[in-house]
Amino acid sequence: RLQGWRLDLPGMRVVYLANAVALGSLGPGGAYEREKQLMPEMKIFWRVEGESLQLAIETTTTGWVGFGIAELGGMMGSDIVYVHEDGDEWKVVDSHAAAKSVPTTDTIQDWQLVSRSEADGKVTFELQRALEPCDPQDRPILDNGSPTRIVAAHGSSSKTVSYHQANRVAMNIDFFKDTPDPFPAIKSDAAIKTLELRARGQEESDPYPLSSAERTIYVEFCFPVDVTGQIVASDALINPDSAQYVHHLVLKGVKGTVGSDCRAVHPLQHHCDAGFEQRHAAAMAACPVANGFMAGCTDKACYDAIQALKGTDLYCYSFHTNRNAQELIDSFVEMLRGCDDANQPFAASDALSTPCTEPIDKFNTGFYLCIQEDCAEGCLAQVQGITADDVITCLADLYFQGSQYYAAQWLHTDMYAKCGGTETLAVTAAFPNDPSPQVDDLWAWAPGGGPLVLPSDVGIDIGGQGYTSIGVQMHYDNPSLTAGVTDNSGVTVYYTETPRAQSAGMLQLGDKNVQLDQTLVKPASVTTELVEHTITCPSEATEFMLGTSTITISTSLPHMHAAGFWMSTTVFNKTGGLKKEFLVEYYDGGYQRTLDANIEISPGDSFTTRLCSSRSKERCLGVGVMRRCAWIS
Repeated sequence: RLQGWRLDLPGMRVVYLANAVALGSLGPGGAYEREKQLMPEMKIFWRVEGESLQLAIETTTTGWVGFGIAELGGMMGSDIVYVHEDGDEWKVVDSHAAAKSVPTTDTIQDWQLVSRSEADGKVTFELQRALEPCDPQDRPILDNGSPTRIVAAHGSSSKTVSYHQANRVAMNIDFFKDTPDPFPAIKSDAAIKTLELRARGQEESDPYPLSSAERTIYVEFCFPVDVTGQIVASDALINPDSAQYVHHLVLKGVKGTVGSDCRAVHPLQHHCDAGFEQRHAAAMAACPVANGFMAGCTDKACYDAIQALKGTDLYCYSFHTNRNAQELIDSFVEMLRGCDDANQPFAASDALSTPCTEPIDKFNTGFYLCIQEDCAEGCLAQVQGITADDVITCLADLYFQGSQYYAAQWLHTDMYAKCGGTETLAVTAAFPNDPSPQVDDLWAWAPGGGPLVLPSDVGIDIGGQGYTSIGVQMHYDNPSLTAGVTDNSGVTVYYTETPRAQSAGMLQLGDKNVQLDQTLVKPASVTTELVEHTITCPSEATEFMLGTSTITISTSLPHMHAAGFWMSTTVFNKTGGLKKEFLVEYYDGGYQRTLDANIEISPGDSFTTRLCSSRSKERCLGVGVMRRCAWIS
């Protein structure tokens, strides 16, 4: 065992190592109390000894290795130690990462390399560090009942610390006690059933084909719920053959009518005539198809099939392919032109043209004129020039989502009157109830992440008055733009048809739909960085929502899509006293992590959520304050 002494001075730590001897067997019963396989080629062993952590990293690689204490699970904000070869010696470097790059060396080196050994094709590094160093560049390892988020990686070179490629992992580890696996009890419970929700292609039995033209791919799949019960747990279902492309996934609860892609079933879809399916099928049969889409015009049969499509068919087609209707029209016109050459002398037609260009232009102009509080000159003229039919057939489908649909209605019913119009267009009756579904993020997973397991008396309602569909959003990363990659990863949902005592819901705070992204305030001294919004849900809101009841928040999931750098939510009691703060200093949209909360919310409590898109926290304080209330599902 290690013997020696340590001297701490301001800005300096001197460690004298004597008698650093081999510790023999590493695992439980040997030199270390606990162990964890991080990835096939990397394993750690550890024990807590007084106020220090004794750590052994065992790897089958010969290059550099790194281990870190993370905030969410990404590299940014991590406290990292890495070991590499420096000349004829192996060197341990205590560092931290504020960006996705080579970590910055800490001013004080708190990690010490105790030994390095090789045996049976494995290299073992034994390290030690104080659990809670007095160092602002280090993250503490706390015995507070919650696991510690760790990251690890390795590289091929022993001398140069370079990009680790896919050789990285993030997970939760409790360094102080053994954490039992909750799934054996769940899996052995006959009352708990499962749903396997996987990514899929055009046919349900096909895997999803990753594009070789895009590195980052987001795609959502929605699965109607045909049972009534409660979700009690979920776990990632990752295809090992394509695991390297799965960056993260998000499980969603959906209320409302949606398509297979979790988008709202747009009202305009109901205007598609009965012949669309036949015309669409004929064109698909006659023309080249790639990844389920028509992909060109090669002969007269294909040409005639496209010619038979009507302009409105393209809008209907967009619902089936999740592609913007106007882009489809442009694409199909190009297909026709492709057939109109010396070999295929077919006269290009305007059959695919639509009467929407002018109304869409007028809407865009009118919207931005009328949205100004002073009702800019020309607003009324623009609005008057749009007919109710324009709204239904054109504007509603600008982006085949409900937001533009309702923007059109709002423009005519609210802003027109506000700006002095004496007659409004009779469009309200043509709009059904809100087509936009309610979509809640329930759980997120990234490589190294753990499952969702709810307390034994809590479940998330599905079917009936609960979520009517379950969505799975997949985020793929294809850095080499590899062609031919398919994936059917997804989520296993565990549910029971026997109601539990408590129902879990989602309390969403802040800017759920990133509506503030285009309106962030820039301080005068900064012209390139956006700053903070402070969003409050006041005491009056919780008094109204809760009445005399209370709710318990079990976990918190900080999430800003890809729109920010740090965020916090602070909970105050009725008198303004601090109850809890959830803080993420280095947000990374690629790594989602639920934070333990276990806090009771009473009537009169309030929430303050701060969202910032500047890397400088000081620059973000006190700017752009607004009030917006939360909502509960």
